[in-house]
This record gives sequence, C-alpha cells and structure tokens, in this order.
Amino acid sequence: MSFKAPAATMSANTQPTINLLESIRTLDRSIRFYHASSSEMYGKVEACPITSATLVNPASPYAVSKVAAHYTVRAYRDAYSLFAVSGVLFNHESVLRKRGFFTQKLVRTAIELSTGVRRTATFGNLNVKRDFGYAPEYVDAMHLMLQRPTPRDFLICTGRSVTLRDLVEHVFRRVGAPAEAISIDENLIRPNEIPDIYGDPTDATIELGWTSRHDAFQALDHIVDETLAMDAAGVVNPL
Repeated sequence: MSFKAPAATMSANTQPTINLLESIRTLDRSIRFYHASSSEMYGKVEACPITSATLVNPASPYAVSKVAAHYTVRAYRDAYSLFAVSGVLFNHESVLRKRGFFTQKLVRTAIELSTGVRRTATFGNLNVKRDFGYAPEYVDAMHLMLQRPTPRDFLICTGRSVTLRDLVEHVFRRVGAPAEAISIDENLIRPNEIPDIYGDPTDATIELGWTSRHDAFQALDHIVDETLAMDAAGVVNPL
C-alpha cells in the first residue's frame, strides 16, 4: 500500500513520532517512550541474520518512513537524554491483525474455503521468506525494553524464516481447505520484493531475558483457533 500512497505513508510514520518526542522534550523528560520500528528498514540485505550492526537498506516508501522515524528517536535520545527506545520487530502476528495483512487474509480465506463460502484463494509471491512470531510475546519484549535502567534499541524476532507458501499450506491443511484453490495474482507482488529476511534475537535474550516461544506455525495455529472461536461466538474482529 505504501507504493500507492507514499506521501501519506511518510507523514503517518514520521510526524506523530516527532510530535510525541517534542511533547516529552518540552513537558516531562522522565517519560519513557517506546517506538515501533520495523524489520522492513533493512530491505534486501547481503546476508542474514540481521543484527544490530546490519546497515539499513529500505526497499519501499513504508520502509523509508520507518528508517526516518527510527533515527529521529535515536537523535532525540542522544540530544536530550530521553528514555526513548525502538523495538525493531520482525513479523508478529495475532488474531487482531487487520484483514489486509497476509496472515489475517490467509486464515480468513482458508476458513471460507473450508466452509464453501468461497472457491478461490488469490495471493502474491508465496516464495518469499519471512521471520514470523506470535504478537503477545513481542509485546512482552516491548515492556521489558522499557524496564531497563538505560535505553537501548533491540531486534525482536524468532531467528528463523519460513516461506509464505509453507504457511499457506499449513493453514489450509489445518482447516481442511483445498490446496487447488490457490492462485497467484501478479498485481499483488511488490515492485521491489525482499526474497528472505530474518533476524538475530541474541541481544534481546541476553539483556532482556526474552526469547520467542512460538514459531510461525504455532503462531498461526493460535490465530486459527481464536478466529474459529470468535466466529462460533458471533464476534467480529473490530479491526
């Protein structure tokens, strides 16, 4: 979506960050500020896993905007001694994802195929690989970052990547959706796609005592179960 609305994307990810940092600087510098950075900042890297020493190489307007916000947080931290930290979170998924995100689209489509509500499932490039984790655990990492005596940015990830195709096939088997319903739409492929990306969570494990306890498939199992339970109860995802 950021390629379709680059200006809006840049504004949405940078201006609120500046506004919040300026408010803290002028009103109360004891406030602790957490900023959501993104693994998308690294783009097409020469080697994985990504570490804190890896240079950013943004490959989309969204990624460029996140780099700008990330370095704004760092600049305010250094210039004004603020407790401002950025969590560089790789893909973290839960039942509360918006419908347009891959995992939510995948789970909802698979369930609708299994119940006969739809007959086809259209995706983009399923050969790319991503580092997927379970969102509730990543929120724990955010909280831990804010409890430290000194501010520091951390990479939060599982340390492993899986293909989107493997995730699709896993969910389809899980709910009994027909694999032959899958089709690829070239219009859903990003103009500048990243083939593979995963990070190294060692620093978070050592300094925060944090580690991911769910891999991508276990995270999706939770999402499937929670989605089915919500459907059975007649609950509509508010997002």
